[in-house]
Amino acid sequence: MPVEELVAEIRPLAPFLSGITVTGGEPTLQLKGLVALFTAIKSDNELHGQTTLLDTNGTLSRHGWEQLLPVLDGAMVDLKAADRELHRRLTGTGNQRVKESIRFLAEAGKLAEVRLLVVEGVTDTDDELEAWGRFVGGVDADTPLRLMAFRHGGIRPEAQQWPETSPEAMDRVRHELTDLGLTRVSDGLARVD
Repeated sequence: MPVEELVAEIRPLAPFLSGITVTGGEPTLQLKGLVALFTAIKSDNELHGQTTLLDTNGTLSRHGWEQLLPVLDGAMVDLKAADRELHRRLTGTGNQRVKESIRFLAEAGKLAEVRLLVVEGVTDTDDELEAWGRFVGGVDADTPLRLMAFRHGGIRPEAQQWPETSPEAMDRVRHELTDLGLTRVSDGLARVD
């Protein structure tokens, strides 16, 4: 859909909105269109006050973020695991670029939230929680964190073997991360696709 048509659809809704969030798949795979959409929103007389947010896996390159930053108000970045090999096991790729994106966005004042996937017995181990605490605390202990409880809906077949995350595990993880000095921890639901 052309950007002009998207803006035309958004414009009548503006009085009821405070912002626009683009989510996926992975929206940064359409970087040129994403930049064009956010630019159009920021330059439109009826929409210029809307925030522009991005829900992302964080794999965009620094060059890509530099193109997006002038029209981006914030990004919510998924970090499936702090440990590189565990992240690779969960997603098929490492997490170096995701961590670089988180650091870059934090330095630019554009990191709205880091989302941490809680898979009971997998990503909620003491070692992984300590790694999350070191990484996020090293970026900014005040970074908003959203714990995402793993659920079976909309997942890859191999993820069916993982248990759904219990409320008790979420409470434990939230408390442990808070004990590690992270100050803004909340929770939600997630899926791995």
